[in-house]
Amino acid sequence: MEEIFRKMPQYENDLSKVVQEIKDISIKFEATDIISNTVSFGHLHSTEQRPPLPGLKTVNFQTGKLKVLFTIDVKSNYNSGIFFNDDIVITDWDQKSVIFHDNTGKQTGVLSVQNDPTDITKVNDQTVAVSSDAQKFFIINVNPLNLIKTLDISVPVWDYVW
Repeated sequence: MEEIFRKMPQYENDLSKVVQEIKDISIKFEATDIISNTVSFGHLHSTEQRPPLPGLKTVNFQTGKLKVLFTIDVKSNYNSGIFFNDDIVITDWDQKSVIFHDNTGKQTGVLSVQNDPTDITKVNDQTVAVSSDAQKFFIINVNPLNLIKTLDISVPVWDYVW
């Protein structure tokens, strides 16, 4: 502990330099009716700005408390996941599947997809879009998990959401 406290001014200086280089990039997705419009999901609008830097705040980790509600054992080499309403939806590259976990962490559904899923994003309160490196988007109803449609696209997709 003494070593950490002794080096604290240097850590704060290094952190301050790194924080000044951080950029806040946001993507806004405007959804369209995915059932009747299979040409596109909508429009992406990108903005970039520097986040406000009101100063570094000192936090005493010795007095803080963290409570782990549950853990999910993920064994795949490449996964993506989102919080979906009160639940969690995860893609599993190795098993070519989308996995639904309820708000207690219990796995309650698995949907196999025909290609390796690379990323996932929420479309609305019932639906997610899952991208694939095989030039496909899967539109999936979440509860219960079922494939609504598959959209062919012209390029492989990695990291659909940022």
